Amino acid sequence: MGLEISSAFGRIALQHSPAQLQIQNGQTSVSIHQVPAEVAIEADPVRVEIDLTKAYADMGLRTSSAFLRQNADAGWQESLKGIARQAQLGDRMAEAAGRGQNLLAQLGKEALASAHEVNVGVVPKHRPEISFSGGLKVEATQPEIDVSAKTTPPRIRYTPGTVDVNVSPKPAIEIEFVGGILDIIA
Repeated sequence: MGLEISSAFGRIALQHSPAQLQIQNGQTSVSIHQVPAEVAIEADPVRVEIDLTKAYADMGLRTSSAFLRQNADAGWQESLKGIARQAQLGDRMAEAAGRGQNLLAQLGKEALASAHEVNVGVVPKHRPEISFSGGLKVEATQPEIDVSAKTTPPRIRYTPGTVDVNVSPKPAIEIEFVGGILDIIA
């Protein structure tokens, strides 16, 4: 009695299709709107005023009205001083008349002996007065910028991959009993 075993090997066949991923981006639009800046410049002409009247007065240069006023005042003062001198001279002569003094010689010596003061000065003693008027006025506005953007989400399409498994031919084992009768007692 004997056993006979026969087997057939199976074959496995794999077929696959790859996964697919598709991404499509939509258009993005950007718009920029700008209001330009404005600048306004207003200019008043610059005016420089220089007043030299005090400096000119230091050097003896005056307007005619100031010259007349000063000389009239100076003349008046000098005339008062002259009257006072003549009155004093008259008083001295009246006192000396009865004494027999040589008053005229003494008065001549006094007139010659009077010293005049000499001094050196710097002219002009006053600075010119300088003033400015006018100027520049600048006004500016900030520019306005408006930025807007429209985006569209991407479109994504995913196709999963597949794997097909086929077994052909299917594996098999065959066991046969060859020879006599088999008693199976249980």
